[in-house]
Amino acid sequence: MKKLESLREYLLSSPLSIEPDDLLTFAEQGQVISYRGEQNNHFELSYLANIIITDFAGRAEEVAYLTLEWMKLNQPTYDQEALEFEVDILSQSAVDLSLRLKLSEVVKVDIKADGIHLKSCVGPDLTEILIPNQEQAANE
Repeated sequence: MKKLESLREYLLSSPLSIEPDDLLTFAEQGQVISYRGEQNNHFELSYLANIIITDFAGRAEEVAYLTLEWMKLNQPTYDQEALEFEVDILSQSAVDLSLRLKLSEVVKVDIKADGIHLKSCVGPDLTEILIPNQEQAANE
């Protein structure tokens, strides 16, 4: 789940001063989507990422903005309504914030003499890996 790891690192390195222990990350409602064929063993992981920031003293809008910026680079095909949130107000200066967004990533499978090699590919458009055209398949 490279994208979930990437989003976590992105938020931790942001100017929001989020502590690692206050940032919880989960993949929920996961699906493995198979495009297997004669020339292709690759598959796609699709899941609902749930990011929870506990005892957050900043503004929820800042987290939403940064998450949308990350999505623009890492999940550019996202829907306009792709980011959902919940806020639990703890006090006048702190909230628990939960963000949910749909993510997907391709896992490329290479079968070689020394074993099976899996590589998470997280580029913006990976359909050519999942469903290679006939010309690509002939060259593999």
